[in-house]
Amino acid sequence: MCSGRKKTLEAKFRDAAEEGDVAACKRFIRQREVPLDLNSTNEDGWAALHLATNEGQFAVVTLLLELGANVSARTKQMKTPLHIACCRGDLRTVKLLVQNKADLAAQDIEGNTCLHTVSTYGMNKIMEWFAGNAAEVGLRKHADIRNFAGKTAADLAANPDLLALLGTKRAAEPQKAQTKQIHVYHTDQLCVNKYMGNMMSKPSGDADEEGMDSLTSSYAEASEKPKVNVVRGPMKEPQQKTPSELEGTFHG
Repeated sequence: MCSGRKKTLEAKFRDAAEEGDVAACKRFIRQREVPLDLNSTNEDGWAALHLATNEGQFAVVTLLLELGANVSARTKQMKTPLHIACCRGDLRTVKLLVQNKADLAAQDIEGNTCLHTVSTYGMNKIMEWFAGNAAEVGLRKHADIRNFAGKTAADLAANPDLLALLGTKRAAEPQKAQTKQIHVYHTDQLCVNKYMGNMMSKPSGDADEEGMDSLTSSYAEASEKPKVNVVRGPMKEPQQKTPSELEGTFHG
């Protein structure tokens, strides 16, 4: 019975924190009937501090921190109150949490720190404050942390100003391999063309005897060559030759 009563009181306490009802929060804390856990959570792992932060209830956040609420509490998505304050762009709450030793290096379920969050949502004011207090908050060290996709806060920066404030650059994009492209009609046509060229260069008596060997050799050579991307183009129309040019072809 006491356990059920405690859960009910803690749920009501979280509701009061989310609604910003400071008086109700104090009343729940002062009651002595059932010891109240400031860090109790709902089904999503959200404590009163997460809920108050998410709703911008600064007075309740202040009260909870003064009473010893866990500034590093995690939701089921591994988010801290600082993640939530940064996502909302709530600079005043960010300052308060950091002053109470919130961890800038804490990573959520995707490996994102509060700096990743600030960069992703373009919260320039918060980043300006971090940059202005770089030594105290360890900005340069935390800026190098990569999330589970291998991205730093700079890689996710929503605008150039954030990059300047972070004092770092995006990671260089890996260069894509260049693929050689050639224009051909078809590998079979290349083989036949080579075969015909070989036959034209031999006396007529040798053509039939060596024809099949030459064509087979052409196919073998084509299959041994490195594979390339083939860009098929339109067949070119054969050029018309004059009678004198044709005569030169046979008697040259």
